[in-house]
Amino acid sequence: MPSNQHHASYDRIHVGASCPPHKLPALVDLLGPSGGVIVVPVHPSDLRCIVKHADGNITQRILSQVRYGDLEVCVGGGGGVSLVMVGWDLQTHTVVHSCCHH
Repeated sequence: MPSNQHHASYDRIHVGASCPPHKLPALVDLLGPSGGVIVVPVHPSDLRCIVKHADGNITQRILSQVRYGDLEVCVGGGGGVSLVMVGWDLQTHTVVHSCCHH
């Protein structure tokens, strides 16, 4: 079921579109308090691995140079990041998805 607010904490995030650098903090905010990892192409061409450590420190490194399409970011609503999450329900063997804005 789509929701307007999303408060989950993730330990892994993969972004499949080029993210503007100023939107990275919104992605890091989605990581849980115990930390996690984001793999994200950052405009214009860096594939980065961003790690939030359990102590709250954040490190990042460039993995490669890549080309991705631009991340579509909604205007308004505080300028957050809209997400579409896709998963596989093991019981029903169906694709499940939800949309949210953070």
